[in-house]
Amino acid sequence: MLTPQTNLSKSASKPLVLFLGTRALTLERIAEITTAREGGYEIIMASDTPALFQSYGFSHNIYAPLSDYETSTDCILNYINEQNLTICGVIGWQDREEELTSHLTAKLNLPTCELAANRFARNKSATRQLLEELGGKYNPKYACVVDLASFEDAINKIGTPSLLKPAGNSGGRGIVAVRSPENLADIWEHFYNYNAPSQGGLYAKYRECDLLEEMLIGSEHSIAGMVVDGEIYLFAIIDKRIDLGLQLQYENVLPSTLAPEIQDEVREMAYAVMKSTGINWRGFHIDFMVTSHGLRILEIGARPGGECINSHLIPMASSGEIQPYRLLLDYVIQGKRVPLEQQDYTQTFTRRVGSRVIAPPSPGKITRLNGLEKICEHPNTRDFTQIAGVGSIMRPPTEAYEQYKIAYVIAECPLEENLSHIFDRLVSQLEIEISPM
Repeated sequence: MLTPQTNLSKSASKPLVLFLGTRALTLERIAEITTAREGGYEIIMASDTPALFQSYGFSHNIYAPLSDYETSTDCILNYINEQNLTICGVIGWQDREEELTSHLTAKLNLPTCELAANRFARNKSATRQLLEELGGKYNPKYACVVDLASFEDAINKIGTPSLLKPAGNSGGRGIVAVRSPENLADIWEHFYNYNAPSQGGLYAKYRECDLLEEMLIGSEHSIAGMVVDGEIYLFAIIDKRIDLGLQLQYENVLPSTLAPEIQDEVREMAYAVMKSTGINWRGFHIDFMVTSHGLRILEIGARPGGECINSHLIPMASSGEIQPYRLLLDYVIQGKRVPLEQQDYTQTFTRRVGSRVIAPPSPGKITRLNGLEKICEHPNTRDFTQIAGVGSIMRPPTEAYEQYKIAYVIAECPLEENLSHIFDRLVSQLEIEISPM
């Protein structure tokens, strides 16, 4: 059932852009909506949580089951036709909406990414097959698994330690570390139950083949950019920090401090891989690791990456020269050529900028939390949002995704300084007490 929310004070002359939800993080959600409004756009919000957006004053705030691509496509198109609306572009901000964006843009005759190309990003099994066709040098050792028997066979082939990954999930959701060949039946049962298709959303997609991959040793990074009618633009190479025990990615900093020759390889990899996918008219990101055996790709995303990289970090580090959200709204989703003078901006930054997740020292209930104001007032801090407080239950990502975060902080410093060390000093000021559950 569609539930239009009409605000007659809105100007009917504004171009209409269709948002398929937003990101969950407040910093990013506000940036997405604000960028559209400051650009003179009216937002049609389609989501499966319209109540979440009631206070934003959208002229059109409609319900659509975004996990069900076919039903959502029909619901949204019927609403657009009934209201006699003309849409200038469609944006899906998260992994779940990547294919729905392709469904809708094709129906609306807007610049689109073919579904087959989109699935190279959404289906990790298809990603691995694509990289094999490129020579396999960006793949870790891997095997497809469909049941306990194939999982046991894959362990014999890949060995341990290794990672059991759902092919359709992203952001580390549902990954299980396999550290020995013992108790494989219990590990498989835990993995299957955690990633049960009955959970819907990302958990329900591409379950015909999951993956077992070797556990890579190295540093983790990402490269962000856009594809505009076949032209690939690179914006930034990002350094990440991961808590491997928790499977928690907690920091992103750019520009990268990787050696120049490795950054050259990263750019070469990004151009080759994105061209091979056929992904077009999209923001993108590629998560990868630098290992002793070379670059290894973790996943490809046919959308701008999250963690405030495109909303905050790239604009701030480039002194406003590169505004991925603005480029996406004004040009990419409308099929216009972007006014960029070069294709590689990864070496043009004037500041070092990053985001850090403030996490608890251990799982449990927060009973004391002091010092957040010191982080907010620090001269390097540029933005901040609190997610949890006293009384909140902190559960590790291996049990519940996104429930092990107290706050996000964005900070910057001169290029010659170490922002990770600044983040460490900021977090060290906090007093956090946890009661075990």
